[in-house]
Amino acid sequence: MMNVKEPMGILTALGVGIGVMYLFDPNGGVRRRAIMGDKLLHYVRTGTRVADIVSRDLAHRTQGIVAVATHLLRPADVSRLDDGVLIARVRSRMGRLVSHPHAIEVHAEKGHITLSGPIFTDEQRHLIRAVLRMRGVRKISNCLEGHRRGEQVARLAGGKSRSVQPIDVFQRSWSPASRFVIGSGAILISLYGMRRQDLRGVAVSGLALLAGLRALTNREARELLSAAPLRGEQKQRPEPKPKPAMHEVQVAKTWELEPAPVTKPKAA
Repeated sequence: MMNVKEPMGILTALGVGIGVMYLFDPNGGVRRRAIMGDKLLHYVRTGTRVADIVSRDLAHRTQGIVAVATHLLRPADVSRLDDGVLIARVRSRMGRLVSHPHAIEVHAEKGHITLSGPIFTDEQRHLIRAVLRMRGVRKISNCLEGHRRGEQVARLAGGKSRSVQPIDVFQRSWSPASRFVIGSGAILISLYGMRRQDLRGVAVSGLALLAGLRALTNREARELLSAAPLRGEQKQRPEPKPKPAMHEVQVAKTWELEPAPVTKPKAA
């Protein structure tokens, strides 16, 4: 007698049977198996590429964290740091904070940094603070010329405004490592919420699934909750109006010629 308390076995057997019939159908089974093989190969290649990107990103970020922790626990001797290397580091940092980094001159001498040149006033404070926090900088001389935006300064013309970059999770686009870590954590938290089988568990699972979907699609939460179009989706162009047929365009024009007036000769 069949045990009705185990419906999962029946559903599994039914699913396996349907799958076998779908793949080994005499009419379209060969084509379906070929399509499935192509899709499986595509997913394997995509997964390998994504795994390589995530692993390299995680390795680089781990090396950075280890280097920062080592520097905090055991400060190195910065007196041996070359002035050229320190200038290159300062210029690299300026490129992320200043809209016109080439307008600023940087000089270094045994950890003493001198900054000179024109700069916008709202960028000056962020630049000084960032340079002071750099490794190897012991002192800084501020010789910058602050200017307000809108002033006619030749060396500050054009350029792209910069801003302090927020934490990765507060940016619009997440890094591969952040997406992997947050997505994995979201899956574990959603499984934990499902096991609770209460209202709090449902809420936790919903939030976790939303975070996992955010990490998977790399789109903001408001875009996921709304009906906003995808980034790659283009606006539909209006359809061109149909042109009229040739027999409708060619209209025969008729000209009515009036007879010339007849003049009678004058009597002698």
